[in-house]
Amino acid sequence: MKFHIKLAAVIITLIIVSQFTAAEDWTMFRHDLEHTGETSDVIQNPENLELKWKFQTGSGVFSSPAISGDYVYAGSWDNYVYCLNKNTGELKWKFQTGYGVSSSPAISGDYVYAGSYDNYVYCLNKNTGELKWKFQTGSGVFSSPAISGDYVYAGSRDGYVYAFTVESCPYVCCINTMGYKNKECLSNDYSCVNNKCVKVKNKENGETCSGNSECRTNNCFKGVCKEKGYECGSDTDCSSSKYCSNNKCETLKPINSSCSRDSECKNKNCFKGICMGEGYDCDLDSDCSSDQYCSNNKCETKKKDNFSCLKTAECKSNNCVHEICRPSNPYCGDNYCDSGEEYSFCFSDCGYVNKATITIAGTIILLLLIVIIIRRYKEWRREVKEVNLYKVVGRK
Repeated sequence: MKFHIKLAAVIITLIIVSQFTAAEDWTMFRHDLEHTGETSDVIQNPENLELKWKFQTGSGVFSSPAISGDYVYAGSWDNYVYCLNKNTGELKWKFQTGYGVSSSPAISGDYVYAGSYDNYVYCLNKNTGELKWKFQTGSGVFSSPAISGDYVYAGSRDGYVYAFTVESCPYVCCINTMGYKNKECLSNDYSCVNNKCVKVKNKENGETCSGNSECRTNNCFKGVCKEKGYECGSDTDCSSSKYCSNNKCETLKPINSSCSRDSECKNKNCFKGICMGEGYDCDLDSDCSSDQYCSNNKCETKKKDNFSCLKTAECKSNNCVHEICRPSNPYCGDNYCDSGEEYSFCFSDCGYVNKATITIAGTIILLLLIVIIIRRYKEWRREVKEVNLYKVVGRK
């Protein structure tokens, strides 16, 4: 016999009572497109029906369950769509929407469809609960989806009835129930282009655009909506007389202005945070690389041996000896007997100098001795004369 079942879910539990000899699927609200609410299933001993199990959700259940195979699907005002084992009541999966679900699910193939008061129609994998797609309408979706052939139909409180292909992504311009024409997309911000709803106005920052009029900020920069005043992402976006700073093109800075990089300066030379003249490389040797030294604010290549120098840093060897770059310091062979050089170490620099020194010293000493001897001789002569005179006077 045929058994007329009225489905009602007005409390926070799902109650399943069944004693069917063969369980027919109940894939949408009131069983079928005609909403007959009837099934060909035969109930054995209907007078003995009793509670088999119940499952508690987080809020009221207004959604009528749908059945496919061994599983029951229902929505709850706690924002979830549930999948339960119809024989045990055990939870297989649940999917969270953005608001309460009073829409009764509809099932086709491997997918279950449900509407939510968060304005979306959802397509979920009936085996895993994984989201395949969702479509935003203009208001809450209390309507239970209906399935016919390759299309799913659902109504919304925005005044429209929507049609989607069963498995494909629904972001297309939806047709009305009469199929006369494409429905206007969600708002005047959208337009139907190649059978797709494409946003053409009031786009948010980061959305692609083809002109300023498409952006909420009226600023389409390189095909992307940007905030007002956004002029550049790099220096190359600005003219040759400007540089990019905080997404704005600023005038290049003159000499002695503070800076953080070369491109900010007219002369393209930011030295130690100050715009300097072109070619200004250094103040100190340490400003240059290891194979250079600083001379007149330019970094010059260090000199090889035997080139003139004024300081050690100018020489590759780091030895400026008597204003000549030398391989060592002291340097033997420069005719200077420097500290650290000795006769035995550098005869060419120090040998002849020592002989000359000895000769001069000996001459000086000899002269001093001669002077002393002469003085002593003169003094002796004077003393002799005085003695002789005394003797002569005494005789008289």
